[in-house]
Amino acid sequence: MDSRIIYLVVYLILPCLFSSIGCNTALHDFNWASRCLDHCHCQDENIRCKAIPASISAIPEGIKQLFVEEEPICDEKDVKNLIELALNANIKLVGYCKSANLRRKRSFNELLVKKLADSQDIYDETSHQRVKKAGFNIQSIYGFNENTSYATKCDFTKSACGWKQAKAIDFLDWKQVYGTCCIFKSKPNNINAMITNPLISMNTDSTFGFFLNTTKTYDDGQFAELISPPMKMPPGTMIISIRYITQLLELSKSTIKIYIMYPKYSMKRHLVETATFFDHSSKEHQQSYGALLPNQDLYHIIIRGKLGALVPGKSKGKFGLLYFHASPDEMTCYTGTGEYFRGSVATGESGKACVKWDSVSSPYNTRNYPHSQLNSNQCRNPGANRNRPWCYTSSKTAVWEYCSISACGSNNPAIPANPPYPLGFQNPVAITSLDNIESKTIGQAAVYVNGYWYRICYVYGYSPMTVPGLARAINLMCKQTGLGEVGSTWSTRSSFGRYNDTCIKLTDIKCPSTATSFSQCSVPANANPKIYTANQWLACYSASPKSPLTSNKYLLSIQHPNQNKSNAGIPNININSKESGGFCNRDWGLKEADVFCRQAGYLGASSSSINPPSSTIYPLSIVRSINCSGYEIKLSQCAANVATRPEPCLNGKGQTATVACIPKQSYYYTNNEPTNCQFTSGLCGWEVYNNVGWIWRQNDSVPFKPTQSVLSNGGYMYVFRSPYGVSQGRIILTSPLLTPNPSAGSVKTTLDRYAAGVLTNVTLLIAYENLPGSSEGGSSYSYYPIYATNGWQKFKEADASNGFYTYEKFTMLIGITWDYYGPPASFVFAIDNLVIHNTHGFHVNGTATATINHGTEQTTVPNNNAALGYYQSKHILLSLILSLLTYLSGMM
Repeated sequence: MDSRIIYLVVYLILPCLFSSIGCNTALHDFNWASRCLDHCHCQDENIRCKAIPASISAIPEGIKQLFVEEEPICDEKDVKNLIELALNANIKLVGYCKSANLRRKRSFNELLVKKLADSQDIYDETSHQRVKKAGFNIQSIYGFNENTSYATKCDFTKSACGWKQAKAIDFLDWKQVYGTCCIFKSKPNNINAMITNPLISMNTDSTFGFFLNTTKTYDDGQFAELISPPMKMPPGTMIISIRYITQLLELSKSTIKIYIMYPKYSMKRHLVETATFFDHSSKEHQQSYGALLPNQDLYHIIIRGKLGALVPGKSKGKFGLLYFHASPDEMTCYTGTGEYFRGSVATGESGKACVKWDSVSSPYNTRNYPHSQLNSNQCRNPGANRNRPWCYTSSKTAVWEYCSISACGSNNPAIPANPPYPLGFQNPVAITSLDNIESKTIGQAAVYVNGYWYRICYVYGYSPMTVPGLARAINLMCKQTGLGEVGSTWSTRSSFGRYNDTCIKLTDIKCPSTATSFSQCSVPANANPKIYTANQWLACYSASPKSPLTSNKYLLSIQHPNQNKSNAGIPNININSKESGGFCNRDWGLKEADVFCRQAGYLGASSSSINPPSSTIYPLSIVRSINCSGYEIKLSQCAANVATRPEPCLNGKGQTATVACIPKQSYYYTNNEPTNCQFTSGLCGWEVYNNVGWIWRQNDSVPFKPTQSVLSNGGYMYVFRSPYGVSQGRIILTSPLLTPNPSAGSVKTTLDRYAAGVLTNVTLLIAYENLPGSSEGGSSYSYYPIYATNGWQKFKEADASNGFYTYEKFTMLIGITWDYYGPPASFVFAIDNLVIHNTHGFHVNGTATATINHGTEQTTVPNNNAALGYYQSKHILLSLILSLLTYLSGMM
């Protein structure tokens, strides 16, 4: 029997039988023992192992550096797994491996570079040989033919200092303004005073730097990016310190994100810092700090700026980057003049001990140079005022000496040999999504040609269904970006990105029928002249998820540890009325919890975890893992791994998941009632017909965000058609019984709507129906074509029809219908601020149904008497342990 299971039973579960204190102590000891991998030592963000751990995939989160003492054979599987882990998790590797003949040692870092360079196989179609493309000896946005630097420092008063504006892979442009720096409250009046003296602050509008400007009253997720000059890590250096100054004027919640990227080898970028700046109507500047830990010697820094909404009452605002400084913390040697040396050497060349910097009466102190680490007696070169690191050796006479520290190398490091292709591919492709949309598989497309990115422009009148090979090209682009196996065009009318730049037409990209990689496609070498047309957006999809729940009936319920909260507890599933259990929390998150709650009859999930009483007994699990996108209607539409019988959760956090669901709206108030609904607290009495289709979203912080931004402060309703959904469909939202006001006129509807995606033959249905058997017995059905909207737009039925005239009570239906036959594709349609005009009021009639059927599936609305209720007796726990031991003995 596995020793971990014995430990779990004997040392973790048994103490709970006799004392809640013993249970808590056992849990604490178990967590402490499992904090680091076997035969490894973990400290802060570093882990040191004697050999490559067998369970390398279970490395603790947050690790930045991994050191391996032993030197394995480079071709071993464990080494390959280690390199793959470092590549995906951005972990710096320290150590070596040996060739098969033991004659050569190679660093793990060298293998990582090779892995990045060889990540894409490129073949010539005629000779079937690997070919090379000369892509480094030309001008490029990444400066491949430029000298590298160990540090970058720029106040943007005279130039951009080698920083370049990204094109086609962002949506906005930074506007660079040259001029004098700024006016200070006190002298001196230059940017270095702000850097060296934190007591000095600026309080005026700057006339220099990079700025983003806006007149929009909402955050639409657009951003602009700057790309640094090519950077290089000095030998023996791990940390790059960064400092930057920003200014926010009349904007709220604007964001700076800093990424690190290795474009010689890969397109992948790694987010290392996010700084959010909130409401500022003043002209105050803000200084921020951070650190980078590159795991490659050659790298670039990417700065992304995203604008927030305007401060109420303001008509325009701007967000500025005024200063940026990135420098290495050199520990064993120095570069240049040694300004960035941060090692521990504390003796002069004569052998005399250095004295503390602040003990000497001189300008070189912590006040004047707060970022030079002058709080000790170690050798430094503050302000680069001398040729190399030095120190004082006498406090009284201020005698100083240079220190015996070796130089790392030249100021302009040589450019190393190039891998086969820039960015790891022969035809690099980018699909860039908005910064405030959760789904990162939908975005504008761009292709890298001759050193620069060019947008792929939309060609009117063409679609994957009408142009041979176009669907193949889109699928291969999605596959190369890693966003999915198949894709489709995605229509959006919003003014995103640039419309008059040079571009490459989607129809000019040709992929042969035998192509299995986008690198085998033909991309035009020259972009078209400036064309005023929309950017081409693409949506990528993973393969259709397969789940054993699809072919089984299952019931959902909640086990309630706290009887006062019937909507919170432990989610349970009963499959085919035979096997019952919980969900392992290995992949359990808010998306999975939201789908569970909605299918169980709630509005959605407010949390994917709760803190039950310490005496709670968690059931065995039946669902080992489940992965949802967040827009699914049923759990059977998510990828799931289901056990044949209940078993303990031994992966992840080691226990079954918990959930807190949002109850349906139980009362109405202004702007949240059936005839005037902003969807702030729920559906305002409306019902989703057959519990299928429409999804309520409360705000921007919950599971799946399909739209640019919420129109109001409340929620909204949306439909997201799965790319593998049925070809024909109709989903309906029905109102309570409404009372008309004939004297005011016919009943009409207004609402705000949002639409994007493949909207072929998609229509909006608005219908009115009198009760069956009424004297009028009337009805009205109207269908309106749906087109991509420019953000949220107002829909007024009065502009399209005469509405519905009646004297009797009626119900309303709002629905979406579609009729689509073609490659996998999806669309999103959302509504908000729904108003039914010319009514007296409403009448809620009927009660909730206890059981809802979905074909072969069945969902039970939760209640306080769930079959898998809360175990209060410790005798039941003992029975559970005996059952577990019996099950484990059968596995031996």
